[in-house]
Amino acid sequence: MSTKKATAKTATKKSATAKTPAVKKYFEGVETIDEIRIQFLDYLEGISADDAKVMFTEYQKVAKKFGGKHKNAKGKIYESKDLMTPKDWAKMVVTLYQVKGLSLTFQSPTQDFKGRWLYVSGETKANRELLKSYGFSWCPQQGSLWVKKSA
Repeated sequence: MSTKKATAKTATKKSATAKTPAVKKYFEGVETIDEIRIQFLDYLEGISADDAKVMFTEYQKVAKKFGGKHKNAKGKIYESKDLMTPKDWAKMVVTLYQVKGLSLTFQSPTQDFKGRWLYVSGETKANRELLKSYGFSWCPQQGSLWVKKSA
């Protein structure tokens, strides 16, 4: 009987953690907080509420490890203080993602583009006050709202 109970417990543990590897794969191979944020946005597409909770927990763990690490346009990793904590950034993104009609894009540095920005496009006028509450400003060149995430 004790063998059956041990087997049942093992099976329960395996099924309870079955979702974890699927989430972890999205944050494997990352070197910077920017790469984590890009994957976070990609993973939000079509995610269930339960998977979002698991992913959010995993994001917080990985973000603690890589928070403040960024990669410049030449691929060199450097440290810089972020303007928002990883947890606050994720909460903001999840809130904005749930607003119907908004689209989010994270831009990290390239040779032609300096800084890290989160762009919000779509029905921004109707959500102007919410966006302002998160520190977004109108960007006439892009035709969308933006916020710089790191110094």
